[in-house]
Amino acid sequence: MKINIVSNDKRYEILNELLIENGYDSRIVSFNDCNKADALVLPIKSTISNAEYEKLSLMTDDGTFIFSPKTDMVEQYFKGKIIDYSQNEDFLIENAYITSECALGIIISSLNKTVSQSKILVLGYGRIGKYLADMLFKLGADVCIYARRNKKKYEAIEKGLSIKELSCVGEEHFDIIVNTVPERIIPKQQSDKISKKTVVIDLASLPGGFEDENAARKALALPGKMKSESAARAIYDLIDRYLSSERI
Repeated sequence: MKINIVSNDKRYEILNELLIENGYDSRIVSFNDCNKADALVLPIKSTISNAEYEKLSLMTDDGTFIFSPKTDMVEQYFKGKIIDYSQNEDFLIENAYITSECALGIIISSLNKTVSQSKILVLGYGRIGKYLADMLFKLGADVCIYARRNKKKYEAIEKGLSIKELSCVGEEHFDIIVNTVPERIIPKQQSDKISKKTVVIDLASLPGGFEDENAARKALALPGKMKSESAARAIYDLIDRYLSSERI
């Protein structure tokens, strides 16, 4: 099967190599050099312009698989089978694990003591929050969780984690605060009270969890930046799940 990849970082170069190694006719293309293919792979974080979308759309038809976030622009320009990264649970789980491991590396490098001697607050207990909290807990950290839903709170308690309310931010000392909630849940007047000794990291997609954009270190798109090979493998697994049946 023929696959065209629109690349914007290292992970897509590795993805192209993986596809070729596994028998796909894959290549990285430019907007002016994109012949028709069975599948078109667009970046997870896209900066593609209207004119570029239009050029790419001319190279696809109703039978083309489009691997891309399902944005209004994508739906406007493409009539193929759109496979939305953000709606595929297997991909999201793989990506969450990679993101958590990247975040763990940032946390370890930010501390001037061991993780086991640290008190860490994780805001949010979704896919990333769960993986990260589990990694930190296994390293001996005093891990506290903020979760909005009771079901999530009970899950965290069963894992041996402490539950906190948002009011603890700025009132209680933590060595590390990590946000995974993609909503501005911490107002500026509250983040202003956080100790200067506390390392604050925001993993959530924009707008992030803090009203004050300077309250936290933004750590976005970590898989592509820090673990490009693993990130490429996650995308490959997604593509192969959909296309392998078409090759039979």
